[in-house]
Amino acid sequence: MVAEGDVAIEPGAESGRTCILVSASEPTVWLARFTAERIAQCWSAHPPLFFCGSQNTPDERWLRRGDPHEDWIGILRSAVSELGRRGYTRMYLVLDDHPPLFRCHAGHLNETLPHYLDELDAVYIGLNGWGQGREPCGRVLANHHRVENVAADFRWKFSLHPGLWNLAALSRLLDWMLETLPPERRSAWVFERFGGGEQLPDEDRWQHRCYRVSGIDMTASAARRVVRNVEWVAWRGLNAVAERGPRGLRRRIDFLRRYYEGPYPLFWSGLMQKGKVFPDAQRFLRWRLRFSLLADFRRARATAPRAWVAGRDAVSAD
Repeated sequence: MVAEGDVAIEPGAESGRTCILVSASEPTVWLARFTAERIAQCWSAHPPLFFCGSQNTPDERWLRRGDPHEDWIGILRSAVSELGRRGYTRMYLVLDDHPPLFRCHAGHLNETLPHYLDELDAVYIGLNGWGQGREPCGRVLANHHRVENVAADFRWKFSLHPGLWNLAALSRLLDWMLETLPPERRSAWVFERFGGGEQLPDEDRWQHRCYRVSGIDMTASAARRVVRNVEWVAWRGLNAVAERGPRGLRRRIDFLRRYYEGPYPLFWSGLMQKGKVFPDAQRFLRWRLRFSLLADFRRARATAPRAWVAGRDAVSAD
């Protein structure tokens, strides 16, 4: 349904030049596959999906099979180049530990957001957006499902939570980083922080044409919208109690604010954090009674390389 004032998009008009790239590493091929399976389950008629980051996977969807010691930015740049040669102009970039947690809004992901990316001449539209306790930091476009044009000084304008990129603009940004950063600093962590810093060249598109969604306005489920609003009210009440309550209580309820309801329902920081299973993600999935998803994740993790699992937390009973 198109709200009054929102731009109406003709179905099928935008999806042909859009793809999805799941970025992984050699030890996290299992995690990338899990995320791709979740995308197939939750995102109907999704664009063609590719992977990068492994050299030992025979699946033809893995675009980059280079030296395992290559840096993250270099591997991503090679994959982006290949996708450009194949005719794609837009790309959803999804890190390996960011599967959708619920059904996506396929219409917005396949049609609305690609159209907005072109219409607004945007570099990036982030799916971990504003609202749900996150204040806007730029100009909200009322007739574009309240998508926000973030301010030039917004620190996370190139967030590596799932988002839609203009492929040509991303290519130029990666080229600049390859020229500027030494190999040991070309990580995903540095990309996110360095790209949003003051050192970014004052190119109009990079500084002023980044956007993020208003998730509540683009969710696939009216019921989930209501549930999310109730959760946010509950978190605020519990947080007020936690300020005067037992030490550690606030940390225990933090999972309620980390979920983001939107066209691609996601959890802040993903299912993993610093190579370990993220306890807050587990708490949230249990809170929402998503036990089958947790079981699927356990089964997927059981296929991870033993050397990678050693020293990392298992899915806990916490």
